[in-house]
Amino acid sequence: MRRASVLSWFALGVAHFSGVASSAWAIGPGDHTPCGTAIGIEIKGLVPVAGGLVYDSNQGLCWLAAANLAGDPLARALITPFLSPRNPDPENDGVTLPDINPDGTMDYETALNWVNALNLYNSGQGWLGHRNWQLPTTIATDTNCSSKNGGNFGVLCKASALANLYSVGLGVSYPNAVPSPAIDFVFPFFNLQPGIYWSGSSGGQSGFKTFSFNTGDSGSNTTDYNFLRALPVTEDVLGPPPSGLGTVLPYTSGPAAGKAVYDSKYKLSWPLNANLAAADNFGFTASVTLTTNPADPDVNHTQFPLTVPTIDKDGGVHFSALCAPPKGKVDCPSPTTGWIVSMNSRGYAGSSNWRMPQIEELQNLYADMNIVSGDPRLESFWFAGPFWQLQPGFYWSCERDAGTTNNQAPCDLVSHPGFSPGLNPVVMEYSFNFANGFLGTDQFDKRFYVMVYFPAASGR
Repeated sequence: MRRASVLSWFALGVAHFSGVASSAWAIGPGDHTPCGTAIGIEIKGLVPVAGGLVYDSNQGLCWLAAANLAGDPLARALITPFLSPRNPDPENDGVTLPDINPDGTMDYETALNWVNALNLYNSGQGWLGHRNWQLPTTIATDTNCSSKNGGNFGVLCKASALANLYSVGLGVSYPNAVPSPAIDFVFPFFNLQPGIYWSGSSGGQSGFKTFSFNTGDSGSNTTDYNFLRALPVTEDVLGPPPSGLGTVLPYTSGPAAGKAVYDSKYKLSWPLNANLAAADNFGFTASVTLTTNPADPDVNHTQFPLTVPTIDKDGGVHFSALCAPPKGKVDCPSPTTGWIVSMNSRGYAGSSNWRMPQIEELQNLYADMNIVSGDPRLESFWFAGPFWQLQPGFYWSCERDAGTTNNQAPCDLVSHPGFSPGLNPVVMEYSFNFANGFLGTDQFDKRFYVMVYFPAASGR
């Protein structure tokens, strides 16, 4: 089946909003917003606008309704000719072409390049007739956030553009995902998520190592506030080893049939449902209480302590449900209670020896499945309010211009340059994870999604 283009998704978006009960209308068709003519209802300050825009009255922004435009092959083909040559990369044989994955993920340098191309599109007329698109901004000091380390980050942030869209505009409560988790089939798994997965490998002071199946990237994430996916593993062979073409195949007989897959190269078994925690908590219903540093004056302590379930409805799992509280730079300590402990007590798929995988085991599984970086099969096509193609994963953001008071300000490409021409690149850039509402920083060579807006007051 061919993937839908931007235009067809836009038509679906109109139909989606036309079906909402009339009692919810705050703005009717034909009413004017600062972004153009409204074509649907206002929900939590978000209004779909003719021409593929969304007016965000909470922040005074005009968002592009296609929240992963680069993931659409038609749009990508139209915009690519306007991309600037990439800075020479000596580690990649001097290749200078911008690198955008088929699913729309890209590194930070290319994200800036992509935004510039949107503004240069159609002989400088700009995408959809606008030439002031920009990356969403993040403010360095937001006392709503849960943490501070050279700048505010964490959860419950509201001042930054993506964090505000998540919690205010879309009205999502931490740590839930927006949109719903991806429902897909990437042989032999189903529900393999575009977000990131925990491993049991220590990441040192930064937390524990994590892995992304949609980009192949590994990194390290803090365990305090993150709710990430979990894919347990066992050395047990859960019945007759499956046969057929490929290294990783589903069990077809025995207790693991319809429940697990087998990697014959490394002799490891994995759950068939790659988002199993969303489907079965195995009776584990504990909660976790999240706190902040009481001595930190730049954190809004009125929001904490905060108690939330260790497994959210979307399958995101707090690390405490998988491993005992780590002490020092050690790999996943065996817990006495938790989701995997309960999974073992039920003998899931015929094994009582499920455990957290090491980062190398996740990387080996990725290689054995022959997934390409940015595999579009992992994209989500759910609607999220007036947006479509919004992914339950990481999006790039930029630091807001210093001294400004709202997200209508531009990116600060002077003191926080990223890959601005003639300036040395910084190592970390802001990102936001729609899978759990976490605002953080990441290395600029990571590949994340991109959504854009322009200030409503600025016109074109």
